[in-house]
This record gives sequence, C-alpha cells and structure tokens, in this order.
Amino acid sequence: MPDKIKTIRTFTAYLEKKIEESNYYKVYENKFFKRVKKYNTLMKTDKHKFKEFKSYIKNKEITVKILNKDEIKSRKKKFIKDMNLLFDYNFPKNICTIKEDKEILKSYLKSFNTYIEYLSDSKLFLLKEYENEIQEKTNLTNEDSTLFDTPRMIEGYIDFLKFLTKMIENDELSDKAKYKITSILMECIIDMSLIKIDTKYVLSGNYTEDAKRMDTLADEGESFINKYMNLISKYIKLSLYERENLNKRLEILEVYYVLF
Repeated sequence: MPDKIKTIRTFTAYLEKKIEESNYYKVYENKFFKRVKKYNTLMKTDKHKFKEFKSYIKNKEITVKILNKDEIKSRKKKFIKDMNLLFDYNFPKNICTIKEDKEILKSYLKSFNTYIEYLSDSKLFLLKEYENEIQEKTNLTNEDSTLFDTPRMIEGYIDFLKFLTKMIENDELSDKAKYKITSILMECIIDMSLIKIDTKYVLSGNYTEDAKRMDTLADEGESFINKYMNLISKYIKLSLYERENLNKRLEILEVYYVLF
C-alpha cells in the first residue's frame, strides 16, 4: 500500500479531532452572529458596521469576515470546491496502481467531503480567511496549517465588545442609538460569561493570548468591572436584579481572564 494511503488515514483521524474542536464552539456561535446582525442592522452608515475580527491560531493572525446569508452560502460552495482541489493535489488518483488501493482512496475522499461539509456548517470556521493556503497549495498534513482550525468564540466577542464600546463613545451617534448598542453590549457580556472553560484550554497558549486581549478592554486606573458597570448604567436604567446579574457576569469574566 502506498505511503500516501497510510498518510491519508492519519489525516482522517486529524480531521475528526478538528470536528471535535469545532463542536466546542458551535453551541455559542449562533448567539454571537445574532448579536452582530442585530447591531449591524441598527447602523445605517457602513463605517459604523462590524465587519471582521481577528483570530490568533498557531501564532498567525487570521481575519474572520462578517458576511450576509447569501455570501455565506456562496463561500461554503467555494470552500468545498477548493478543498476538493487541494485533496486531489495532495492525494492524486494516480498514486494508486492497485484496484484495492484505488477503492480505499475513493472511500477516503468521500469521508473527506463529509467532514468538510460538516466543518463548513460552522460560520465561525467558514468565515476565517484560508485563501493563502489554497494559493500556496499547502500540504494538508502540515502541522502549521490552519485550514481546519476553528477560531475561538471568545476572540470574536472580545473584538466585538471593544468595537461596541468605541461606538458608544462615538459622538456621531445619538443617545437613542447608544442605548440600543449598550443593550447589545450587555447581552454580549452575559454570553461571554457562559462560554465554558476546560482544563485543556487553560493549559494552552490560546488561553494566555485571550486573557491578554481581554485585559485590553479595561482602562488604566479603572477595573474591568467598574468600567462596564459605569458605561452600561450611563445609558440603561438597571433594576436591582439586572445590576446584580451584570456584576456577577463581569466578575466571572474578570476571574476567568482579567486576573489571570
């Protein structure tokens, strides 16, 4: 059996692991993109819309674009097509001369398509840039490749929270608009506090990177909690329950990330 067939078996196991990682964030992404859509719908000026966020995977900065429903559908088709071309480049059909091996390769291609289809159901996965690796005809088994990695959900929330904070402080917007933006910001804080943190993530370099980014949300001389309690209270009259719940959510985020 050609070495390529043995390699593809290892690659299939690798894809299964990547699907598992993607599933970790899949339960949170619908809320995130719902918040982003709600905000962007409010904004009539293009410059005020949230268009992208940055993800850091394997020491690489990767852009994650915010697209509409039709653009996502089109991108998914393109991504699947690109992945099939890359698969053929990495595992050409002519590597097999024995009929049995040809059938094995065919079955792995079918499995590959199933995995790619499943992964691309995740907007968080699908919307990250990948085009450079396609142009470079990257080796699918290259450990440095980010083709099958999913950006972390907290990364999107951190950049979105930073963006919303900037918009609330924007003198061009009315108090009515700022009230609506602040409501979305408060929803995001609650969402972020509900993202589970497991031991594997805490022990990874990703956690350290995310903690550093979260820390940038606080201002010098003002705690993370005070900053957002004061900002939200300025535009929304919170009930006692809402204030206590918001404070609890901010405390969770501070313990998880800021005090790290």
